[in-house]
Amino acid sequence: MFENLNEKITKTGKAVEGKTKKIAESAKLSYKVSEEKRALEQLFTALGKACYKAESENSESVYADSCAEINAKITKIEEMKAQIRAVKGLVVCDNCGAEVSIENDYCGKCGSKLNKPAPVEEPVEEPQTEPLDEVDDAVSAEESEAEVEKVEEIDENKDE
Repeated sequence: MFENLNEKITKTGKAVEGKTKKIAESAKLSYKVSEEKRALEQLFTALGKACYKAESENSESVYADSCAEINAKITKIEEMKAQIRAVKGLVVCDNCGAEVSIENDYCGKCGSKLNKPAPVEEPVEEPQTEPLDEVDDAVSAEESEAEVEKVEEIDENKDE
């Protein structure tokens, strides 16, 4: 009985070991496939950037529309980055490209003098006068009518 049990345990152990090796081998291969896919994506990205660089200045290219879209996106991104820097109070060093506090006169990374943008004055909203004038005119007209009615009533009372 123990011999039969021992034999079954041994067979089961070897079966589990075989399945574990298959699972481990499958996981290793899946990881290698993922690495190859990442490398392939990097190659496609590099190829796309090279194509864009080569074709972006050619207005007759079959890729002209795509290049124009990319240019628009790049411009939009740069505008938003400039807005972020303005909110954070930063400027970009013309020499090294580092972001530096607008309060500094010199770049903390390369020491170059910073070109600071001219301060932008926010437009002051002037109060609207036309609607108020119209309201004043309407009120004045109502007051004038009321005064005329009072005068007429007084005149009628005098006549009686």
